[in-house]
Amino acid sequence: MSDLLRKCTERLRAKTKFWLLDDQEAHIDERLYPFDHDKIPVMCRFGEQETSQPREAYESGNRSIVFHYNDAWFKAKGIGIPRGVSRPIYEKGRIYSYHLNEDLDMCHRSVLWGFMEKHDLDCELFGAEKSKELGISIDPIGFGVYEKILYITFKDRRQLFQYLKETNEGALASRFSRMSEKTSGYCFFARIPSDLRVQELLYTFMFPEVTGVLDEDNSRDYVRWLGSSCGYRLRQLHNQGVLHGTWIGDRRIQIGLSDVHSNSYCGNHIVEEENTGLVDFDLTEVSQDDSLRKLEKWCLIHMENPLLYAGSYLAEEAPGMGLVRKNPFRERLAKEFESGVEQGYDGEIYAIENNIRRNMLDKLSQTKALMWELYGLPKDLVGDIYLIDASVMKRSGKDQELRHVAASMRV
Repeated sequence: MSDLLRKCTERLRAKTKFWLLDDQEAHIDERLYPFDHDKIPVMCRFGEQETSQPREAYESGNRSIVFHYNDAWFKAKGIGIPRGVSRPIYEKGRIYSYHLNEDLDMCHRSVLWGFMEKHDLDCELFGAEKSKELGISIDPIGFGVYEKILYITFKDRRQLFQYLKETNEGALASRFSRMSEKTSGYCFFARIPSDLRVQELLYTFMFPEVTGVLDEDNSRDYVRWLGSSCGYRLRQLHNQGVLHGTWIGDRRIQIGLSDVHSNSYCGNHIVEEENTGLVDFDLTEVSQDDSLRKLEKWCLIHMENPLLYAGSYLAEEAPGMGLVRKNPFRERLAKEFESGVEQGYDGEIYAIENNIRRNMLDKLSQTKALMWELYGLPKDLVGDIYLIDASVMKRSGKDQELRHVAASMRV
């Protein structure tokens, strides 16, 4: 593992605590597993005295952790929730969690909160093996089983969070005793080369001040390369007869688009110094459906892409100039990313020098950390485009201090 990947991860990721549960069922390659074979990690709050000391790792999404181990990154996916009112509870050998069955804004039709269901795990194992066949340096290590999970069901996250905010622990315990059902939950383990995400880096360009910090030509080349590498990886997967994972619901969106749910977006592509790779396969399936392949390419370009968001993108009146853009640079980058995806999907990765790739990875992570500090955003805020959008609209272009500080810290 390179020192650069370690530095970038430290800049961009918050740390969280996790615990090891004893006497659990783990199906793992013991050579690559960092814990005893009968222990599996969990993120939860305890209803009784903890029996082990907590450990620290970097957060990866909302239910996973990563940490460096044996010159690579160890990832544990589906091991609970790192913080907040909805954290699963562990007490007397049981885990208490929640089930969502109609959350239309999530990728999954069914969610065991914080953990994986058996279908998710099977897809993850299958997709990780396919990814390894493509030459991505990922080694599936195995999985763990949480055999005693009691859950109560809610429609969606909004209903869940509202209930938990309004309910005391006694009432919650009473509902679990009266209405809970029992199931098994699963977690997935892998050795991966990086956990930095393409989306994670592209957030940097949501802030107009980056034009005073980053070289524009190198930024355009790097974003074009990122798009082409992501498109190339997706085409490789499709050529194997496999979808990253996409399904279409029954809702009709107001602007007339279909109700699309997909893992095929830039948040599920990792970045190394000189390469990218596919991750997160819990919706992956075998399919020869050409229309879904085209949809997955569309999702990679448009879904949850920070280059297409934020209030600084809005047109405004300027004296004697008519309508102008506050951040035209990002609009150009959005086109570069789209052109790159199309180029890569057609089989050609955009060529840039290796030292530019490494330098841009270093500089983007520094600049993103700087923007987070200037805008007062919490480090554990990893993937909320709309909240960042609101912060940009509120302050960008109105706070002279932001521009002066950014300009003085050109990296």
